Amino acid sequence: KDLRNTLQSFDGLIAARMAPLYVGPAGSVERLFGLLVSDNYFSALGVRPALGRFFTPDEVIHAGGAPVAVISHRLWQSHLQGSRDAIGKTVRINGRELTVIGVTRDEFQGTTVGLQFDAWLPATLAPIVATGSTELENRGVRGYGVIGRLRASASRQQAQEEVSMVMRQ
Repeated sequence: KDLRNTLQSFDGLIAARMAPLYVGPAGSVERLFGLLVSDNYFSALGVRPALGRFFTPDEVIHAGGAPVAVISHRLWQSHLQGSRDAIGKTVRINGRELTVIGVTRDEFQGTTVGLQFDAWLPATLAPIVATGSTELENRGVRGYGVIGRLRASASRQQAQEEVSMVMRQ
């Protein structure tokens, strides 16, 4: 949020961090990968859900936030049998019951080329699903990748200089 509010050279700045996920009830857990993402992740990418919706501002306003998840088409098929009434159901992720609010389209795999993700959680859930995580309060913790779309009025050199200056601060 700080970078999005400060950097003037970019539109649609998003952040994401890969997270190992343990999905399913105790005794039959499956290890998958997901992303902890910024509140505007899907909207900035212009992605539409296959089913349900994506995050709302009130769900991602503070650490701990709403216990919600967007799941992949593949996870929807394998864990919820592709049921049209999957929205509102819960799925156990890292020992926490999260409410499914959306399902991505089959072709959407995330923002890391060559990897396929099965769930997208608001970054505000990091302290909940990554027990002991201080990444939302400790500015020294790194790990999120940031992707932005360069504004038409900005040059790459200008953007790089701006990013370097802000990161030094």
